[in-house]
Amino acid sequence: MNNNIDEEKDVNKENEDKYNDLIEKTRRKNDGYWDINNPFIKIVLLILFVIGVVGAIYYIALWLQTK
Repeated sequence: MNNNIDEEKDVNKENEDKYNDLIEKTRRKNDGYWDINNPFIKIVLLILFVIGVVGAIYYIALWLQTK
């Protein structure tokens, strides 16, 4: 009985090590992705947002002038 429990612990430890290795490899592989906290990305998103807002205001103003 005790031997069986030790074997299960060994299998669990081996599976945990494999899982941790997989997670670590995945983490390194995805480090190249751009994330939202990058200042360059924040500036680009801010510019796109401003363009969107200005464009919406422009078209609303055109629509109001035609009425």
